[in-house]
Amino acid sequence: MSPDRTTIRKRNWSRVALWVIRGLLGAAFLAAGSLKLAGAPMMVAEFNRIGLGQWFRYFTAICEISGAILIVLPLLGGLGALLLVCVMSGAVLTELLVLHDSATPAAVLGILALIVLITLRGDVYRILRLGKKRNSELLPG
Repeated sequence: MSPDRTTIRKRNWSRVALWVIRGLLGAAFLAAGSLKLAGAPMMVAEFNRIGLGQWFRYFTAICEISGAILIVLPLLGGLGALLLVCVMSGAVLTELLVLHDSATPAAVLGILALIVLITLRGDVYRILRLGKKRNSELLPG
């Protein structure tokens, strides 16, 4: 039994929507990470308020830029989404518990990254399983 045209159209729209979300997340995190890396005064001030030092701004920038690049790559998009979900989870907690600001922007970006992660979970599982298999081949015994 072959799928009907409606099912095929829905599947195609789902793929398009996922790529749009991935592209938007990639652009947003590339911009945010670049601002942090460039030392924009607003970012320097925010990380001073966090109180962990400016090294944490660089670390966050590298994570965001790495996630932005990975999320738009066809085979590694799930890993990028996983990285960005972790970053945004930390951002939401920091906004709420340390800065006492609105966590809405971070939460929205995190939820969008989570949607991508859930959609691409099979790819992430295969990559992580492949890494585990390679590591076990390297171990004696």
